Amino acid sequence: MYVCPKCKNTKIQKNGTKLAYSFKLQKLICTSCGHQWSEKIEVALIEGITAKDRVDFEGDIMPYLKSIGKRALDKNIEEQKQVITMPNKPFALALLSDMHGGGKSDYEAIERDIEIITSTDGMYVGNLGDDTDNFINNKLMWVQMHQPTTHDMETRFLEWLFAKLSGHVLFWVSGNHNNWTSKVSGIDYIREGLKGTKCLYNSSQIFFTLKWGDNQQNWLVRHKWKYSSIFNTTHGIEVGWERVGFNFDVGCGGHTHIATLCRPFIREDKKRYAILLGTYKIRDSFSREIGYAKSFGTGSGAFVYHPDGRQLWCEDLSIARDLLQMWQKEF
Repeated sequence: MYVCPKCKNTKIQKNGTKLAYSFKLQKLICTSCGHQWSEKIEVALIEGITAKDRVDFEGDIMPYLKSIGKRALDKNIEEQKQVITMPNKPFALALLSDMHGGGKSDYEAIERDIEIITSTDGMYVGNLGDDTDNFINNKLMWVQMHQPTTHDMETRFLEWLFAKLSGHVLFWVSGNHNNWTSKVSGIDYIREGLKGTKCLYNSSQIFFTLKWGDNQQNWLVRHKWKYSSIFNTTHGIEVGWERVGFNFDVGCGGHTHIATLCRPFIREDKKRYAILLGTYKIRDSFSREIGYAKSFGTGSGAFVYHPDGRQLWCEDLSIARDLLQMWQKEF
C-alpha cells in the first residue's frame, strides 16, 4: 500500500512505471492533494544477451540480404555472357547423359565412349547429368533397397568418372538423380567433385556461346526440359526456345531415356538444333513401373566442328572420332 508523503492519504493512483538499471520506478499520484512522486521497486537483475540485443536486423541482417540479392542479379548477367572459345582447329564436342552408375547400365559402353573421348585429340565432353542412380530421397528409398549396388559403390563410380574425364570437360549439369543428395543433405557432391576441373557448372542449366574460327553458336543445356509430346520427342526443347528466355541455337537435354537424336528446327528464319540424349541404363524396374519408354541408343553423341564453319552431328562417338581425324588431316 502506498501513502502520500505530503498529506498521508492512502488513496493513491499508479501512473506507469519506468525501467532503471536493476529496478523499476513506480510513478504515483495522490488523488487527494495531487502530489506526484516515484518509488523504487526492486526487480531481478539479468545480465547477458537478450532477444533485443542478439540481432541487429538493419545493421547485420539487411546488408547480408542485400548482398544475396546483388549476387543473384550479377549471376543473371554473368550466365548470359559465358563463352567457350575453342582452338583454331577441327574439334568434337561429345555429350554424355544418364549413365546411372550403380544401376543396371551398359558399363562396357560407358568405358568405350569415355576411352574414345580421352584418347582422341581435339575431342571434348559436356555432361548432362544423372551420373548415378542415387535413390537417396525418402520417397524413392524403397528403390535403393532393390539395387544391386550400394551408395558407396555409386560414389566410387562418380570419383572414377571425374578422374577419367578430367582435362576434357567443357560443361557439366548434374541432373535430378544427382541433385537428390543436395536436396537431402545440402551437399552438392557434383560441385565438390569438379572443384579441380575448369569447366562451366550448374545444377539446373547452363547457357554459353561456343566460338570456333569465325563462327559462334549459343547453347542451352539442361538435364530435364518442361513439356512433352507423344508426336515429337524433342518438343520440350523446341518450345523452350520461346519460354526460357535464352536465344539458343542448340538446346540439349536427357532425362527421358527415349533416344539419342538430333532434330533441326527453325526459329526466326534460322536453323537450330534440339538434341536429346538417351541413357546407358539397359534395365530398370522402376522405369517399367511408371511407364517410361524403352531407350533407343546410349546416352552419347557428338557435334564435330571445322573452323571453316562445317559441323555435323553424330550419334556414335566412333563415327565422330573418325570424321574429326579426317578433318584434322586435311586442315
